[in-house]
Parts: sequence; structure tokens; C-alpha cells
Amino acid sequence: MTPCEQYRNQLDAWLDDELDSADAAALEKHLAACPACRDVFQSHGALAGRITELAELSNRIAVKTAGAD
Repeated sequence: MTPCEQYRNQLDAWLDDELDSADAAALEKHLAACPACRDVFQSHGALAGRITELAELSNRIAVKTAGAD
């Protein structure tokens, strides 16, 4: 497995704040130096943001629907 593959496999854990400080620092250093991995990270971050927005929207709809009964 290449270093890029290893770091890309850690992106979700990093976004979820699940990496220890040493692994997070190594990933951040790699992202600063690697444009390809930085692009993948930005895509992951955007997708994670959209998922959060959809979950919040779903919760608001559920609350409004429950209140309509």
C-alpha cells in the first residue's frame, strides 16, 4: 500500500476526530504536501458536510411531521 493510500484510508477517521494526535499530525503534514490527497480530502469533507445537512433536515421534517398528528 502506498503512503497516499494509507493516508486516504485515514481521512474519514480524521474527519470524525478519531485519530490520535500523532496520526492526525502526520496526515495533516501529508495533506499539506500532497495535492492529490488534498483534493480527495476536500471531496470527503464536502460529502461529510452534505450528509450532516441531510441528517439535520431529516430531523426537522420528523419533528414537524410528528407535531402534525
